[in-house]
Amino acid sequence: MMESLHEDVRRSTFDLSDDRTTKYLISRFKEVRIETLISFFLDSNMNYIVDEMDMSGTFSSIDINIRKLLRIAVSIGSANIVLSHNHPSGNPYPSKADIVFTQVLSDACNTLGIRIVDHILVSGTKLFSMRNAGLIR
Repeated sequence: MMESLHEDVRRSTFDLSDDRTTKYLISRFKEVRIETLISFFLDSNMNYIVDEMDMSGTFSSIDINIRKLLRIAVSIGSANIVLSHNHPSGNPYPSKADIVFTQVLSDACNTLGIRIVDHILVSGTKLFSMRNAGLIR
């Protein structure tokens, strides 16, 4: 089932209102018990290029290497990035650290002509879009 969902996402534009996208995000994090980041690298038309998983976290935090993320984006020609990470605690709302990190990364990406489209938090079957909440400039 996971491979089928992944294939659906790979063949379409990234759209959080698309049920296939939300199912894919929820299923990617279903069994993960530490905070984990998945970055979706997209072209200028929001078409999927690749997603990368960074599993350097704990139950309540994640240490993200901005330089590595930017290196991937530049090397594959990504114009847009959607960040997604889980909150195993059950609370889908962003922490202050999540908001600050997203703003710092967005500023760094902007200097390279790359846009952070959204940062989606996943907790169980609940999703929180930082873009929809007005937390991304």
